[in-house]
Amino acid sequence: MKKNVHLSNRGFLLMETLLVSLTIAGVLVYIFVQYSSIGNSYTRLYRYNTVNDIYQVDAMKRYLVANAPTTFYQELDAGTVENLTSKALGSLWNSLLSDLGVTGFYMVKVTDGMTSEAFTDLKEKIITIDSSFRPFMNTVSLPKKKEDDGGTLYQIFVKYGTDPALTRFASASFQLKEGA
Repeated sequence: MKKNVHLSNRGFLLMETLLVSLTIAGVLVYIFVQYSSIGNSYTRLYRYNTVNDIYQVDAMKRYLVANAPTTFYQELDAGTVENLTSKALGSLWNSLLSDLGVTGFYMVKVTDGMTSEAFTDLKEKIITIDSSFRPFMNTVSLPKKKEDDGGTLYQIFVKYGTDPALTRFASASFQLKEGA
């Protein structure tokens, strides 16, 4: 009789070991998922739209608004991407890009009623020009006008650096009134 009890206890020990192993495996999977989420958040926080980069993009935007000829904006058609990295907008523009470490500067015109699919097509055109933009573009959504004042909305995308591990990205939109 004791022999049967002993065999019964051995099965219980096996089941107990299996349950403990599954519990530990579940906890480890949960910790791994949380850790990778923290890693992705770190990447977004320190490589995409940092405070310094947003201020730098604002400085470049202000330069464009103040110094780009009006024909520059008129020539920018909806559905096209303008690469301003090597555009001849004056020596100050080239110095600004160089001093800030800009290696890619792209601008698109956002038309009234543009769908998110059309905006995604514009983002894909930038990715075709520079594939390192792909992870960043997944975080950018279609900008909206602040108010309906007849101005035109533009979106700019900036890349800083050439080392893939240290490359930073920023994006901003701005509205330009006609004749401003």
